[in-house]
Amino acid sequence: MKKKWIVLLLVIAVINISLVKALTKDNEFGKIEIDKYASKEDVTYGRSAKVTLEVNGSSFEKKNTLDVVLVLDRSSSMNDNLDNQNKMGLVKAEAKSLVNDILKGDGNVRMGIVAFGTRVLDKYSSKKLASDKTKLDGLIDSIPNYLYNEATNVHDALNKAEILLRNSVANKKVIILLTDGAPTKFTYKGKTYGTGKNDNQVCYIGKGKKCTKSSPSTMAKNVANELKKNVTVYTIGFDVVDDAFLGEIASSKNDFYLAKDSNKLRENFKDIVKKVNVIANNIVVTDVIPATFVLDKDSVKVPDNTTFEIVNEDDKTTKIIWKIGDLDATLNYKLTYNVTAVAPYYGSINTNSRAYLEGNALEDNDYYKNKNILLTFPKPNVPIPALTNDDDYSNVTLYRQNKLMVNANDGILTNDNLYQVNDSNADIKNSVVIVPDSLSCGKLEDIDVLEDGSFTYSSNNECLGDITFDYYIMSNVGDTVVISNTSTVTLHVSKKPTSYTVKYLDYESKKPLHDERMLDVYLFDEIREEAFHIDNYNLIGDNVITKVIDKENEEIIFYYVRENNIAYVVDYYFDDVFDLNKREIFINNRLDALIDNYPDKLDYGYVLDRVDNLPLVLKENLDDNVIRVYYKRVTGNVIVNFIDVNGKKLSDSITITDYVNNSYDTEPMVIDGYKFVKVIGNPQGKIMEGNAIITYIYELIIPKTGVSPNYWKEIISLSSFVLLMSIIVVKKHLKHN
Repeated sequence: MKKKWIVLLLVIAVINISLVKALTKDNEFGKIEIDKYASKEDVTYGRSAKVTLEVNGSSFEKKNTLDVVLVLDRSSSMNDNLDNQNKMGLVKAEAKSLVNDILKGDGNVRMGIVAFGTRVLDKYSSKKLASDKTKLDGLIDSIPNYLYNEATNVHDALNKAEILLRNSVANKKVIILLTDGAPTKFTYKGKTYGTGKNDNQVCYIGKGKKCTKSSPSTMAKNVANELKKNVTVYTIGFDVVDDAFLGEIASSKNDFYLAKDSNKLRENFKDIVKKVNVIANNIVVTDVIPATFVLDKDSVKVPDNTTFEIVNEDDKTTKIIWKIGDLDATLNYKLTYNVTAVAPYYGSINTNSRAYLEGNALEDNDYYKNKNILLTFPKPNVPIPALTNDDDYSNVTLYRQNKLMVNANDGILTNDNLYQVNDSNADIKNSVVIVPDSLSCGKLEDIDVLEDGSFTYSSNNECLGDITFDYYIMSNVGDTVVISNTSTVTLHVSKKPTSYTVKYLDYESKKPLHDERMLDVYLFDEIREEAFHIDNYNLIGDNVITKVIDKENEEIIFYYVRENNIAYVVDYYFDDVFDLNKREIFINNRLDALIDNYPDKLDYGYVLDRVDNLPLVLKENLDDNVIRVYYKRVTGNVIVNFIDVNGKKLSDSITITDYVNNSYDTEPMVIDGYKFVKVIGNPQGKIMEGNAIITYIYELIIPKTGVSPNYWKEIISLSSFVLLMSIIVVKKHLKHN
């Protein structure tokens, strides 16, 4: 019977252990992530690729916690100028940059600020450690650039830093002390001692012969020595002469810095950030490029704090040895280079024979048990595409604000080299793609190219002369997409000559009051015409008309009324552009009549901005009788969110921006492991001014086992409880037997 109970107990224990392993297998804290991928680099010829190797220790940050206290000197000497700038102001600017560099925003890193002079300046110091960059920046900003009658009490400042770190359970604890001079004060039992001018010893316990003396620097060193047992202390002497004290209280000689100016201070802070975040060392990456590719040696790029060397092997392979050294968990290290196929090739080829990383994990990285690291990179491959040639349509007549249509027989593919080598019998489908931002003038929407090479181009008013755009052929080779080199299409847009007529008419009779004028112009040019003064008549509206000639043989008409005829005009502006064709003229009105309305000519997508000179009391001078109506085009946003039933964000939000009254249409996103439940807000509708929020809500798909991964901790606890109860039952059973 005893054996049965023991076997049962062992079975439960095995199940419990297996469950823990299964549920925690993805918790790979401390793992160094590596990746290698390739993308087309040379868009001109299309036979080259850009290769990227990435080394990233950011997963270590999920476990590694860090608490940092920044201790800033705010003694009166910090009022001085350095390079014609206030020293405290320089320090505050660099301190805020340090906060930004250290904090990750994930709660694993906390910081505190201590400002000190004769005593710790509590008003400008942290009450507790925090991860909020905004609050920390605000606290730093609050430190005055000028304070007077303040000594240097490093002892009190370090004690304050110790208090902030006293209950810290972080993996790493750091104090960064910045001062511009030696200590001149210390604190004992709530009172300050010292000359305030130098580091001389003073009596702080007892009197006379029984007096106990100490110096401010000694008291500060005593605190620092205790702190250094479990805290790393960095010191920075900013614009200092005597650096012995700061060197002694730093954790090591490499943790003491001197900064003669703000640039050097910035370098000091950067170096400290690097030391704080190093998780592995002696990191070396070796990448072997096969003989089928040639390396562009000038294209090799690595971060500034790393080095590399290139070795050409006898078998025509090329080896890149990338020496990273210390691995900073906050940095994403990248090695990039370009390779070109040595011979014409259509298909895909591995960009490396092999690539691997070697190094040593630091002691606090538990993921690598033996501390020796050997990681192998993946082998990406790159397809080699077709080639294209330039096309010249500059001899085809095309005027601005017109459309050019080119059929397939004369299209952009007729002179391209589209001979296919298909060794893998893959299904190949080509499509023509216009390169974004390649259009030399105008908008990409002005071009429409079909797969057979035919295209249309709509010219606009601003683009004249040679207009060019680039295209490439995108080929689907099986499941792989390859892209050719780019080629240039050249068009030529010219001005079309025309003329326009200026007339001066009586508004009521439409009879001419002055000889009309005919002038030559190019279609879509902007012209400016000024009205003539005509005796016994008043001009209606402005005496200057500025207009774009948008049709041939256009007429510009100035209207007049007799002097005793009271008229007024309503002019319309769209985005501050005057539209002469919408002008309204009203004549035969009574002097002093009140005009308080106008015909609304709101265009689609616009809203009323303002109306000038309304209400209007009619006057004899027609220049005063002009109502100006301004409309503006307005956009709105539709923000689409994707969350689970508990409010957890599942994907980045999508923002749709368009002009008001335009239609929008949204739909739920497919998210692995979740099913769509409901939507809050209108998934389709019209764009309105401001922001409209649409939220798609999803529910987690429960596996067939019925165990949700979100509840693995509860399951482990339950399993442990079952194991404990089993032990108790077995003990009782054995006791009774």
